Amino acid sequence: MRSELRGQLKKFLESQNRNQWLRGSHVSAYVRKGHHLGPDGKLHHYLDLASIEVVREFWGLGIFTEFLMLCHEMTPYDGVFVENVLNKGLISSLRRKVAQDKQWSEKDSSFIWEKHLQTKAPSDESKGA
Repeated sequence: MRSELRGQLKKFLESQNRNQWLRGSHVSAYVRKGHHLGPDGKLHHYLDLASIEVVREFWGLGIFTEFLMLCHEMTPYDGVFVENVLNKGLISSLRRKVAQDKQWSEKDSSFIWEKHLQTKAPSDESKGA
């Protein structure tokens, strides 16, 4: 799957297109180049994962996780924004990532993976206020 979508994702990221469907044999993903407030309260540029469709016979086999890893690897932006997650199993999986990895955060029904950003805004005490 990675090799199927790798070339499409690379072309999209290098293009002027703001959004695009990527299509593989077992998965389709709608991606965008977006801007969102990060956990630090600042506006950041993210690779948005707006929709992902996996062929039913391949559910539960890690295809979403594999695609997410590809997005992490390839994004030239501040991170990956997984938008409006509705699948309860996926919500649980992403919440485990938030609990285990400081690069992940949850915002409303979306999840953010950040490359190099501070995951929590500094407290007023640490600013010397």
